[in-house]
Amino acid sequence: MNSTCRLRACSTLALVVFAMGIASTIGQGDERKKPDRLLRVLPVGEAPPFVQKIVGGVRQEQAAPKGSIPPREVVQMTPKGEKEGVSLRLSLDRLSVSIPVRAGPLSLHEVGQGQKPWHTLMVPAKTTHALAVLWRDPVEKKWSKARSMTLADDVNSFPAGNVRLVNVSPWPAIVKFKGKSYKVAPYKTARLRGRVLQQVPVKVQVQDKNGKLVTIFNTAVSQQAVERTTLIIYRADGIAPRRPAKVRLLREPARLPPPPRPREG
Repeated sequence: MNSTCRLRACSTLALVVFAMGIASTIGQGDERKKPDRLLRVLPVGEAPPFVQKIVGGVRQEQAAPKGSIPPREVVQMTPKGEKEGVSLRLSLDRLSVSIPVRAGPLSLHEVGQGQKPWHTLMVPAKTTHALAVLWRDPVEKKWSKARSMTLADDVNSFPAGNVRLVNVSPWPAIVKFKGKSYKVAPYKTARLRGRVLQQVPVKVQVQDKNGKLVTIFNTAVSQQAVERTTLIIYRADGIAPRRPAKVRLLREPARLPPPPRPREG
């Protein structure tokens, strides 16, 4: 009898320990899943030609050809295929709003196109804010397949008074800034201390496939002490572009909204 009781007691204790282990694992999983940082997205590229047709005597703008622009709206999904968080509107050369995300792989799904991810990017772990630069795949040449580079964007990683050079083109770039030349390799970045800028000349050149330097950007840039500037170099992906690459200049105050704070319990 005593032996049977001891056996039952051990069995009960084992079940309790097992259940506690499962509960602990579930709690840890839920904790990992909570968004604790913010992400903005910037798709870069050239827009398709503006086309109009006369339909029934009325001039109407035609929809962009499929794959010529990024999806207009994307969303995160849970493993069960349910929408998670708010949807994100994308537009060429326009910075998106911030959305809460978690560190690690982040799959974006085109709204209304099922559970298959449109694009998966990587959110850095050591930052509270991130900026994802997206461009269309140079081989596919369509936005149905995109490529991306995600940057730490918090004010410690990219403080006020700095200029960030981001080269997402397949060619080396030469940036002439404040009397010095800086070479930025393909798909690499560099950060410069610009401080206050008052109409400072900035010249950007890329090396084409023959090694020849082609000027793609030549203008004066200004920046206040509380601002920061990102200069993004990307491949000109339009129809018969005159130059191999283009530049998107992003000047903004170095003030960011606070990251989300996951509630405990």
